[in-house]
Amino acid sequence: MLNTVSIATVAAENAHTQTHVHRSKECYGCYKKYAFDSAILDHLEYDTCPSGVTLENINWWAFECYQHRYYTNNWDDEYQYRCPRNHDNFKYVSALLRHTESPTCGANQDRCIQKVKAYIEKKVRDLESSASS
Repeated sequence: MLNTVSIATVAAENAHTQTHVHRSKECYGCYKKYAFDSAILDHLEYDTCPSGVTLENINWWAFECYQHRYYTNNWDDEYQYRCPRNHDNFKYVSALLRHTESPTCGANQDRCIQKVKAYIEKKVRDLESSASS
């Protein structure tokens, strides 16, 4: 099953959902608070973070992470990302994370998902620290 929802639609839905959930997670680039890791990635992918991180950065870093073979398809594929458990396909890292955060999947605690989140966070923070130097 392919996920064909646009990033703008997903970001809007996620923003609405967050109005009902406690926001305890800080954006890696600007410290704005979000309820879910997927919402942080929406924020970064949609170019709304003042850090300047873009969708292209996120895609590059997701493929650069050494665990990428577990959650990616091919770089040139329209749906570059896949769930490591049920192999559903996604266009964006944020959509993959949203799926893994859902109770129907549960892959959020899988090592490869934890590693890509940590790797992207590190890359954003590195970018921020080099910009402020």
